[in-house]
Formats: sequence, C-alpha cells, structure tokens
Amino acid sequence: MAMIQALPVGLSHLAISPTTRIRVLLADDHPLGRAGVRYFLEESGLIDIVAEASDGEEALALMARLGPDVALLDLHMPGCSGIEATRRAGEQGIATRVLILTAYDDASYAQAALSAGAYGYLLKSAHPDLIVQATLAAYRGEASFDPALAAGREQAASPAVELSERQIEALRAIMDGLPDKIIARNLGITESTVATHLTKLFKKLGVTSRTQAVVRAMALGLVETMPPSGDPLR
Repeated sequence: MAMIQALPVGLSHLAISPTTRIRVLLADDHPLGRAGVRYFLEESGLIDIVAEASDGEEALALMARLGPDVALLDLHMPGCSGIEATRRAGEQGIATRVLILTAYDDASYAQAALSAGAYGYLLKSAHPDLIVQATLAAYRGEASFDPALAAGREQAASPAVELSERQIEALRAIMDGLPDKIIARNLGITESTVATHLTKLFKKLGVTSRTQAVVRAMALGLVETMPPSGDPLR
C-alpha cells in the first residue's frame, strides 16, 4: 500500500500578513496551562489573546459575546467539554473557529471534535510552533492535526483500506489545504473528476468531510507525518 509523507495537515504555503492581529480565546481549567499557551501565542507577534475561560460554559459565552477569530479549547473542562462547546457554538451560529488542545492522543476524540465542527485537534505536548501554525491555519479556514496522532493509529483493529493512486493524490492535496480548482489544475483533470475521486475516497474511509478523511487516514496508517518546519508563517 502506498504511504503518504506530509507536513502537518492544513499548514499551507499561504502566509499571514505581519499587520494582521488574530483575536484568540483560550479555555482551560488549569491557569498555568493557559499562561503557557498565552505566552508563545503572543510571542508570534500576530495573535492577541482577547479572553480566557476556565470552563466550557464560560468559553461558549465569551465566544458569543466577543466573537474571537479562533478559540483554543481544552477537551475536558467543567461545565461542558471542548467538543460540546464546539457543537453548541455551531448551533448558535458563532463564527469562531475552534481548535481542541488536549492531552488525549485518541483518534476517536479527534473524530468527535471534527464532527462537532472543530478545525483541528492538537496535543498539549506539541511543539509551540505547531500550535501557533495551527492557530494561523484555523484563521485561514484550514484544518490542522497533531502529527503524533499517527503514532496511535489503529491498524490492527481496522480493516485494510486500499486506495488508488488518484485517491492517494487527492488525499495528499486535501492535506495541503488545496481547493478543488487547484487540485484539478495540478492533476490535469476536471473539477467534477476531482469531486468523483473525493467521493470515492470518503466512501472507502467511511467519512463525510475532508477533515474527517485526513484523521481517518492517519488512524489507518495511510499517512506518515514529518516534523513541523518551525516557521509560524508557513
């Protein structure tokens, strides 16, 4: 079976303007954890922490009131979980893009977060540069996943999935955050053909979206990740 080597999902070549200020909410029931994340996000020079929350209900209320661009939510918090807060934010029409930041290296949790509408799933053990990059990616509307998720893949418990070369190319392209138009141009095919390849890919993986496809591919061992570049503007 062909393997894909890729940079962290969603970290495209697009840069953020140095004059951009991304408004971010942090939610974690551990003050020390919030302080550490706040420090390296603000050190990027592109991010302003507009509020902090110590539980899921408070995070949801602050998202509704302040409308931050991105929210980094812990998975397990008092009140409601980060996944539940993400789901409820979507139901309320809150435009904030959520990243789940957690200590739990579990593909099933990642799947649940994506199904709730999260733009990514990162481990607290991740390199700070990766969390900064993922925050910028979420601001751009791209999905990001911790490379360590691949280490916990469930190959033994999962049925084998065989992908065609075109489906592998399509998976690689969506990992790079490319839209159908660009994928079609790069592969020399039509956009409708791209859509067909993606439909078949989703069916084989048992998913319904691009982000779910990437997490599922990682869980099945179809993806080999590489360390982040360390460039927060990548």
